[in-house]
Amino acid sequence: MQVVAEHITKLLNGDEDGPKVRAQERSMNRFVGCCPDEVFETYVKEKKTVGQKRKRQHDHQAANGESAAETNMEKRYPKGHLPPAPFTLTCEEKKQADARLSSMHFPVGFGDVPGSLFTHIRGGVKSHTWNRLFTNGVLRYCLRGMLGTEQRESLNNFLMGLETLFKSPSDLNTNDQVAEGWHVTLCRMERDFPLSLQSFVMHLLHHLPSYVKLYGPPSNFWMFPYERFIKTLSECITNSRYPELNVVKKMETQWLVNMLDIAGFLEPLRSRPEPQQTGLRYLEQGAYRPKPQPVNELERKALARLFGIPALTNQCITVFHYAKRHLGGSEVQYRDSSVEDPNQREKACMVACDLPQGQFVGVVKYFFSCVMNTDTHELVFMEWIGKPEQCSDSKCFKVQRTLRPPPPLTWVSQLSAPLIYAWDKEVLWIPMM
Repeated sequence: MQVVAEHITKLLNGDEDGPKVRAQERSMNRFVGCCPDEVFETYVKEKKTVGQKRKRQHDHQAANGESAAETNMEKRYPKGHLPPAPFTLTCEEKKQADARLSSMHFPVGFGDVPGSLFTHIRGGVKSHTWNRLFTNGVLRYCLRGMLGTEQRESLNNFLMGLETLFKSPSDLNTNDQVAEGWHVTLCRMERDFPLSLQSFVMHLLHHLPSYVKLYGPPSNFWMFPYERFIKTLSECITNSRYPELNVVKKMETQWLVNMLDIAGFLEPLRSRPEPQQTGLRYLEQGAYRPKPQPVNELERKALARLFGIPALTNQCITVFHYAKRHLGGSEVQYRDSSVEDPNQREKACMVACDLPQGQFVGVVKYFFSCVMNTDTHELVFMEWIGKPEQCSDSKCFKVQRTLRPPPPLTWVSQLSAPLIYAWDKEVLWIPMM
């Protein structure tokens, strides 16, 4: 995945585009208008074998009396003089795409996102980060409205196909339909982008649906756990003379410690955790302790409307700032907006929720628990923004502020996972719901 992602990104920003690529495409009657005649004549028509080239240089040197250094100089065409191509970004588009990437906010645990991806690729981007960028709609948002129409449509279909496959549909019939559309998508990528992109790794993506059908989600057979385990093994080596024996002894010790921990023998050695409120499933203490406080007028009316009872009196709630849930086999963390820095890039307060009025997107103001008829309820106070609408071009979702928001209270169990989002001209953009 990292190889494919890097090649596509480098082609978009022009690193893997040049006169030779344009000339080769024109020789196959592809993107003819993107290759000037001078480039085509230099890199295709005048192309010779090594023996023919040496003979021509020798004859030219003998006829004109030029030095070998002057004769061996190849004729080159400046890369910056090439006309714009529909499969590459212009300088202004690269700056705009990087600005959109910098304005995005990501949930906790998403990974380290580089500040620049198109003006220049910074080294050290991990394969896990490339995977998240290409399978969570980030690239679709950054390239919104850019490239040629066919190239943009093919790339969006390619990225959405990756998102679907990494969701790994369990229905075999759905998987077969996805596989058929996936092959068509890869063929369109071959049609609308230079053939230099069609490496062996790109061809292997044709087999991804069959692997998903055989082995389940890509997380079942990708290499990230093995790479992390190799790092753990390398850190165990403290004796360069007998590294294998050193690793085995260290892992035996680690295994023994894990068994003692599972059996509960290490519990007395740990510091006793602070007592938490009983009966809670999602709300957590975190860095800020829960704070009991009386219900204000707005909360009182919202509680009465949520539970369908008369207005409460003398009701007390406990305010939390953190929550945690298990969704789709993974753990997601929430933070309310009061404990997050406005300039912080990692945010976990933007969520979606299915309400009787429809699906709404909003910001978590705070969590709280309250006791009603001896039952403890875990609720969240929201600031609703509006309903998401899908953009026909990029397939991202845009949310505009509504004049009639729904009631602010809902259950924590109804919240979606924290969303990736960005603000652009008073419009909230969400790459993937």
